[in-house]
Amino acid sequence: LKFEYAIQQTRQKSKKFTPAYKSYEFWQDRIDNNPSSISQGEYSSQRQTTNITLNYNLDIDKHNLTFLVGNANELYEESSFTAGRSNLINNFQPELALGDVGTMVNNSSAGAFGLVSFFGRVHYGYNDRYLFEASIRHDGSSRFADGNQWGTFPSVSAAWRISQESFMDNASWIQNLKLRGSVGTLGNQNVGNNYYAASDILSFGANYPIGSNLEPGGFLQQIADKTVTWETTVQKNIGVDATLLEMFNLSFDYYQRTTEDILLEVNLPLTAGVQDNPVSNLGTVTNKGWDISAGFFKDVAEDFSFSVDLNLSSYKNKVTDLGETETYFFGKDSRTDGNQYVWQEGSASNSYYGFLVGGIVNADNIGTIPSQMALMP
Repeated sequence: LKFEYAIQQTRQKSKKFTPAYKSYEFWQDRIDNNPSSISQGEYSSQRQTTNITLNYNLDIDKHNLTFLVGNANELYEESSFTAGRSNLINNFQPELALGDVGTMVNNSSAGAFGLVSFFGRVHYGYNDRYLFEASIRHDGSSRFADGNQWGTFPSVSAAWRISQESFMDNASWIQNLKLRGSVGTLGNQNVGNNYYAASDILSFGANYPIGSNLEPGGFLQQIADKTVTWETTVQKNIGVDATLLEMFNLSFDYYQRTTEDILLEVNLPLTAGVQDNPVSNLGTVTNKGWDISAGFFKDVAEDFSFSVDLNLSSYKNKVTDLGETETYFFGKDSRTDGNQYVWQEGSASNSYYGFLVGGIVNADNIGTIPSQMALMP
């Protein structure tokens, strides 16, 4: 029985002062007076994790049985505060209180999320020849709304050590030969720093003109998708491991990974009147591929040995479903204020998006060269 507790804390303080200075605008032959400014801020975060596991092992003759059950909890909290003023009374006393009260600004933020997990695993082996393992997780996240907070993710795997069979006794050049396969699911609840993906968010600090005055008020920062839930990945794998002639290691894996209900931001038009895009379960992506590794190892002398390893892999990625969202653009480019990447059914995820060059425009062909938006995977 094992109990673990960990706490990670971050404390940051910042202070920035810019003294008053003069600058000369050459093209307008003008001298500008730039006021002094000061800002101060504090940021703190705390992550607490607990893990409780109970492990039991039983060996009876050629049978080996291992059980593991456990519980894990994570709580993360953060907060920040900033304040600032301009037009300080001098350039050699950088204190917040010495700034102009009329320029005073301040802001604060806070966020938190929690994760609770229950898990179990059973392993069975017979004569170190037939191996079987099954596991299951049941995870709950505070990022999602009631009814969608929990996800269950089972996995199974099996292996056969063929080299342990009696019919392999005459194959002395094979030291190890194992065939294995697995199928399992994984869950993902990470949506960046959005701790409240399933909540409508009001933000305060905006000023609205009412009459001749600016009055403080709030606005709708995020419209939430209340149905958003866990992103799920199903992975299937089959592989072979071998050790030959006491000097070669070989391994081959073929896998297929399908990720469903992918968590993506929905791009809303500006007319929606919200600042942040909501998160939703939008698409499905498949990955198929294989990995090969080969190694050579040799003991040259009692105190000297060397090894050489080679790895080769290949995979293909494709967006297979985006629901009602035919094309999903993202990744703002600050230079062009446009999107850099695109998801589109039938193409690879995170394909580059931009203009194809149709040619060089000159006096002879102006107006004849077409230009079109296109995928550039």
